[in-house]
Amino acid sequence: MQQYQLGEWLIAIDPLRGNVCRMEKNGMCVVEQSAPMFTLAVDGHSARNDQRQMHNIELYDEIGAKSASMLEARLEGETLSLAIDLGEGFSLTSHWTPQADWLRMRMEIGYTGQEPRRLRWLNWRTETGCEALLSRAQPFCPGYTMNLAEPLDLNRPIGAYRHRELLARGLFGDHAPAYRPGFLGLYDPEEAYAVCTWHTSEMFPFYTESWSHAATLRREGRVHCARWMRAGDRQSLGDFYFGAAKGTRLACVKRFARAFQSYGWERREDVPARRALRICELYVGSKSGRTLFEDYDQVLARLQEIHDLGFNAIEIMPKMPFPSYSVFHLADANATYGSQDGVRRVADAAHALGMKVIADMVFHGPLEYDPALGLPRSPYLDACPGWFMRHESGAYARTYTRSFDLGNPEYQRHIGDCMLSYIETMHVDGFRLDAQMWSETPNWDDRCPRQPYASVLAGMRMMDEIAPRVRAKYPHAFFYTEANGPYAAKGHEYRYNYDTHWLFPALTPIVDPRGGPAATQNLLSQGTLSWPDAARWLEELRATSPKGMTIVFQTDSHDSAEWCGFMGGQYNYEAYGPQMHRVLFALMNFMDGALMSLYGAQKGNEAFYSQLAALCREPIMAQGECDYTGATANDPKSAVVAWRHGSALRVYVGNLENRAKTITLRLPVAEGHYRATERLCGRSSISFAGNQFSLSLQPCDALVWDISIQPS
Repeated sequence: MQQYQLGEWLIAIDPLRGNVCRMEKNGMCVVEQSAPMFTLAVDGHSARNDQRQMHNIELYDEIGAKSASMLEARLEGETLSLAIDLGEGFSLTSHWTPQADWLRMRMEIGYTGQEPRRLRWLNWRTETGCEALLSRAQPFCPGYTMNLAEPLDLNRPIGAYRHRELLARGLFGDHAPAYRPGFLGLYDPEEAYAVCTWHTSEMFPFYTESWSHAATLRREGRVHCARWMRAGDRQSLGDFYFGAAKGTRLACVKRFARAFQSYGWERREDVPARRALRICELYVGSKSGRTLFEDYDQVLARLQEIHDLGFNAIEIMPKMPFPSYSVFHLADANATYGSQDGVRRVADAAHALGMKVIADMVFHGPLEYDPALGLPRSPYLDACPGWFMRHESGAYARTYTRSFDLGNPEYQRHIGDCMLSYIETMHVDGFRLDAQMWSETPNWDDRCPRQPYASVLAGMRMMDEIAPRVRAKYPHAFFYTEANGPYAAKGHEYRYNYDTHWLFPALTPIVDPRGGPAATQNLLSQGTLSWPDAARWLEELRATSPKGMTIVFQTDSHDSAEWCGFMGGQYNYEAYGPQMHRVLFALMNFMDGALMSLYGAQKGNEAFYSQLAALCREPIMAQGECDYTGATANDPKSAVVAWRHGSALRVYVGNLENRAKTITLRLPVAEGHYRATERLCGRSSISFAGNQFSLSLQPCDALVWDISIQPS
């Protein structure tokens, strides 16, 4: 082995094949493996023209697995440059540079072959750990969901997991950095250090295909970079990171997350003001057998009711059942929302109540169907053929619609034009951007001047052009994305919280005899997550988010209502019962972010919603700071969240069980004489000495305690 010292980092390389065999920083081993770290997937066939067409490639060639050889290794200062011949005309040149808590690597793929080859993706494989280490080290995966097919214990050592695969799959986007932070590795609680790997790019999504344990902890992922490679072509692939840091778990997450600062994703706006947003989501028409409002006159008639529930914004979805979540004609607001005048009248009335209005916009494509159905045909299908992506077969790329290329500058300008028009004609204030990554598809159209891969993340990158243009004319305009990852912060003030929905069935069982959504409910893990584990997970998730990004928390959205597949959908209060819904909805109110709820979720709890909203408007929560782990209970099924503002302290306590119990609540204050005043349900005040007190909880209790100092 050839060894190279890069500051505090030591890298061992196979001098014949160029494989990185070991990588460590001050004794913290990040990589130890004999298998090649990088190989290429080339050629093959995308056998199906559907949403997974980029992933499901048949009969591709893997290059570099056996044929790689070292061309050059050169150390200049603290930068190591490696050149590897992968075989068949492909080469890989990489540059490794140490920084504070990570080693960053940037690479280029080169090609000198005579025949064009279709590049699919780069495979990135890393292994670390040994049996002894995995017997004590914990999974380090902030923002990810552990495998739900066994009881949940976030302190369980990696080697104690019965499933080899450690992560849950398919939970609303797996790729980094648009939907996940990307950090995966291990944390050693005895030695107090974390090691992990991640990839970051605004152009190339990284998918973790497998994160498993056996003799080692192995990560296998793909950097998708679809394009033709011809003689002389070179392709860079973003930034690869290898992290090693000492400290608590949370401290390590924060240290690794500093890597995102170099991408300019942090925001500088007034976070408390954005955090005050409380959105009521609604639609006109029938969706999944449920009608919320028949027309905008009904919305107007209930607008005061929505305001009194504590909402200060409404989100208007497209007209149901058509065009629903397909694009008909964005410039035709009457067709898209049912009535341009109706939306404007609702917006004007909402503004008179001090409420904002958000237009829900769909971008991914129009429906194609049998004309005999009698539905109007989208004019885009015939008038704008160049706006659509092509499958490699030459056919239009598609999911359940024909797929727009969101990287097309003309289509981007059209979207921006329509946003400006909506503000001017319908008086909306902001936009919810639906499924920007729905068509995660390369555009293989030979006439397109952009590389095929440029279309895959274009739904996120298009906001680099659209958002500044809209804000230049309307500075108050804001954007709200379904994406969950750190990259979402760049073009949007708000993001969804679909990455946290797994917490609900993990914390407390679904009681609806029909069951619940398969995407989040697993009977092997249902109700097994402790609140201390959930609180730690939330703290770590928050630490991965760029400064200023506002998460919009929810128990109910139109999507979550449909995950179950039931006609009419399923509200959270139906899944968990009206009383437990109060516990979960109050918990979402006490999260560090804004709030959203689908209209109708409040049924039977209208006064409760209003009371919670009033508490959230008070300075301690409007201007204060949220602490998920500072206040604790001696009961794993009591949710506890604290808020502080100056000397003021407020604590939410939710009983996650349908049984009475007595707990001890410990507060993040010095010992002294205090009075606890309950603000939500009218319980008697409690005076106590020290920094903890005994609290009797009724089944499904949701209590809010304000703590004040009493003279001794």
